[in-house]
Amino acid sequence: MIGVDLVSTKRIESLVNKYGEIFLKKILNNEEIALVRNDNGFNINRIAGFFATKEALSKALGCGIGGDLRFHDITIFKDSKNAPKIKLDKNVIQYFNIKDIDVSISHDNGCAISFVFVKKNEDKRMENNNEYLFYLESKLSKEDLMIIKSKLDTLPKKRADEIVFLDLKSPILALVLSLCFGIFGVDRFYQGRIGLGVAKLLLSWALFPWIIIDWFLIMRSIKKDNMVKIMEFLE
Repeated sequence: MIGVDLVSTKRIESLVNKYGEIFLKKILNNEEIALVRNDNGFNINRIAGFFATKEALSKALGCGIGGDLRFHDITIFKDSKNAPKIKLDKNVIQYFNIKDIDVSISHDNGCAISFVFVKKNEDKRMENNNEYLFYLESKLSKEDLMIIKSKLDTLPKKRADEIVFLDLKSPILALVLSLCFGIFGVDRFYQGRIGLGVAKLLLSWALFPWIIIDWFLIMRSIKKDNMVKIMEFLE
């Protein structure tokens, strides 16, 4: 996963001149502030590079700064060869299932640009995703299953762990209930459509032809409800 961000050094310089360390403490940790100090005050190019790197990382993770990832969750430091490196809060590493991070920072023509490359622990992630997709095969349409597959690939680990606990209904069980007990509205009660269940229970004989048609509708209706529930969780 790759994230890129471009920052104007003039913009950063203006913010530093206006707010001083108040601005720096908002976006940098103490170790980073020590790295951007120099004899003349602050190294504006380095501040811009650090800021761009944090924004680029948030883009690589697909979350932005402020919610699941904050400025102070990220620490940029220099290794023995003076190359930039990124250290993350352990909770962030676990949440996003991160294995490794590489970063490259460049400066040119009054701008700082940062490229961040994030590698995730994909083997276990893919295994878990495949198991969940197998579970969903009978609960979603093929088209919806492909949509969920694409979203699972970029879902943070914590959310991926939580999604498996969604209470999804079984279309096959709903069909069996409809065939065996449809005249009593049991299938629609199972679906959570209480009003329809009561209507079928009270008007079963008058609406018997509709009940037969409902056998063919219940599975599609359940799959649609399941998709809505999953998409609401993913929002």
